[in-house]
Amino acid sequence: MRKQKYLGDLMAQVAQLRTDNNQILTTIMVTTQHFLNVEAREFYFKGTDDGTEPETSSQ
Repeated sequence: MRKQKYLGDLMAQVAQLRTDNNQILTTIMVTTQHFLNVEAREFYFKGTDDGTEPETSSQ
């Protein structure tokens, strides 16, 4: 019976670790997206002296 309880405890721990890993992965993905957004804005505004949107040329 002790082995059965030990196995049950291990299975519960595995389930908790999977949940924790999924939360960490989600946080990493959100942080990466925020970083990419900042990087894109930085690239977009690069080259303007005052940080305003660059003028577009109409053709």
